[in-house]
Amino acid sequence: MDGGLTALGGFLYQTVGALGLKADAFQEYHDSPTNKGDLEMLLGFAKDGEIRYEDQDQDVSIRDVFHGELPGYILIQFKYCSQSPHRPITKYDMNNIVSRLQASQEKALNCGQHVTGYSLLTNRPLNSDAQKIADAYHLPFYVTSSLPERYWEEGLRQFACRFGCSDTEIDAGIRKGIGDLALKATNPRYYGEPVITKEMLIEIFTGCQTAHAVTPEIIVKESQRHLTTLFTQSFHLGAQPLLLRQTIHKQLSDLVEQHAFVVLSGVGGNGKTAVLWQWMDDCFTSELPQRLGRYYSLSPSRLVQKDFLAHLFCAWTHVPTSHPWYSLQQPEQILDRLEIARRASMKDSSGGHPIFVLGLDAVDEAFQEPDRRALRRLLIWFWEQEAQLHQKPLATLIITCRDSKELADRWLNITSPYGNEPMPFRDVEVIVDEFSPSELVAVARLHLPTLAERFEQTYRALEVKYTPIASSQALYPSG
Repeated sequence: MDGGLTALGGFLYQTVGALGLKADAFQEYHDSPTNKGDLEMLLGFAKDGEIRYEDQDQDVSIRDVFHGELPGYILIQFKYCSQSPHRPITKYDMNNIVSRLQASQEKALNCGQHVTGYSLLTNRPLNSDAQKIADAYHLPFYVTSSLPERYWEEGLRQFACRFGCSDTEIDAGIRKGIGDLALKATNPRYYGEPVITKEMLIEIFTGCQTAHAVTPEIIVKESQRHLTTLFTQSFHLGAQPLLLRQTIHKQLSDLVEQHAFVVLSGVGGNGKTAVLWQWMDDCFTSELPQRLGRYYSLSPSRLVQKDFLAHLFCAWTHVPTSHPWYSLQQPEQILDRLEIARRASMKDSSGGHPIFVLGLDAVDEAFQEPDRRALRRLLIWFWEQEAQLHQKPLATLIITCRDSKELADRWLNITSPYGNEPMPFRDVEVIVDEFSPSELVAVARLHLPTLAERFEQTYRALEVKYTPIASSQALYPSG
């Protein structure tokens, strides 16, 4: 009974290790063991080479790797111990391991393959005599011992988390991965040919080989492309330098850190879209996405549809419209997945909040459409988060509109939380006023540098000339 359980444990360790070796090769390696040099070298080969399971009578091999000028491959053995403390690998054990590796090398040579290295991956420590054998061997011998039993499984989990997979999906994916490898390794049609690829790992967790990871640094590039397509081309933003309205920029930045619902309001032509575009673009080019683990997206409000956040997440992950993730209806479900992916990609898992900032432009204009229930539901969800806020928000919505009071009363049916005061967005609103005299002068310097000085002189002269008249009208309004 014990022998059977030990054999099964060794088989699972070997299979999960084969999968984990490929998974670890495609993610940053933060928690490697102290002797990480050998393992990191092996992961480099695993990333570039072809991993095969049960190949040439070995547990795993990595084909098509280069040592110097010769393409070859590395033979890998896994050694598992179920006892605690783990029994060390002795000189006798090591000689048996080397003997088995040599036999596989001979078999590979007979097939025209050039073996360029050996590797031993185990949860057992090596004693000094066993270590001497590895160190003195004529081929590179990559030995990583005392790996925790759950090491490879955690590597697989970390890999899957970068795609926003849930615990249920990860557990099912690991079981499916073991099953697929076992099927291929024992089926005569596949014997000796079960190749482990990155696409295979992605599919066992997401159900789609072409799915993309959703780490903040990946999504910031995706969002930048989206921003360029929808705003830069349509509004000609970015074609010429824009004036940075420092006060508005800072107000917006401060509110985003503390609130779940932020409003940019002002009459048409005052530059609300430009302010939001510029603020979002500055975030993309800053270190915030990587440092804080933050996701950003900006969209015209007219594009909001049913389950908008689910569609956004699926667009980021590049899964087909038939994928189950499209049926995620609650914003919390999407935010949970973003949080999973964010934590998997950050060295400091504490991160910051919000983790997701969504910008929606021209909200009140979009409400002119006959049916905007999806937009209303999304706005109400964020407003409810704001109304119940007791700490920094998990996600923040920024909207632009012309009349915030009309938006609250007519379209959202929001009553003011400030008693009889008719301004429900009072604490979360940034007014985008007309350009001040100094801002107009600054715009002239940006776009008419040769005429800027004359413009400023003329503007100041007119300002002085008309000030007394304005004062007299203020004093004698009836006149």
